[in-house]
Order: sequence, then C-alpha cells, then structure tokens
Amino acid sequence: MSIGLGVSNQSLALAAGTMRPDQKMGSGNYPLAGHHMLDHNILFGPLYYRAKVGQMVYLTDMNYVYKYVIYQKKFISAYNISVIKQTKKPIVTLITCDKTGANRLMVRGKYQGRELIKDTYSNLRQSITKPKFN
Repeated sequence: MSIGLGVSNQSLALAAGTMRPDQKMGSGNYPLAGHHMLDHNILFGPLYYRAKVGQMVYLTDMNYVYKYVIYQKKFISAYNISVIKQTKKPIVTLITCDKTGANRLMVRGKYQGRELIKDTYSNLRQSITKPKFN
C-alpha cells in the first residue's frame, strides 16, 4: 500500500495517509490513517482483521525498509488525537475505523531498525517493489 501526504478523502481513497507534516520514518511517532473497507484485503482492512501483536510492519521510502513489531492493538475513541503526538521513542501508529465507524482501531509497533531495500530478503523486496493486486 502506498503512503500519501495527509488524510484528505482523495488520499485515503487510494492509500494510507500521514497524520502530521513533520513525520519521518524511523524517528519518533509515525502515525498513518487508512480506511477500513468491507473488502478485508484492501487498504487497512487487513490491519483490522489480521494484525496481531508480534507481527512485523514494514514501511519503505524506496531507499530503506523500516521494520516495526506490533506491540499493541486496541480500540480508542475517534476523538483521541493524543495517539498521533510525537514521541521520543520511534514507533508506528496505524489508525482505522472500527466496524461501526464510530470509534477507531489503533495498532502500534516498536521500531526494530532499517536496512537498505537492496539488502532485504528477496520475498520482502519483491512485495515492496512489485506488489500484487488482487
């Protein structure tokens, strides 16, 4: 999935969106919002239905792959914007709607490090550079 700048309807219709203008992968909190769709395989549908504590999250700027491990998955109020604030420790915060649309699912991951995209294992590199579309 691509990452767009901001959370406009246009951006979120096609990608996950950044939630602050000062975000940097691998540094502080990197919050992303994405739509939870009826199709469990698109946008943040897989996050809602399949994400589990202990799983890996991979982000890329097409130079490096930034690795995070999920440590928290919980439902929060739609009005809880404190979860997108900057942090000292590097984390990723992924936000999507719950089934009702009234609240949000928040998934957080701890930063594990980064590596050059050319040095990642071949299956991960291929899924990043040549993604499959169903």
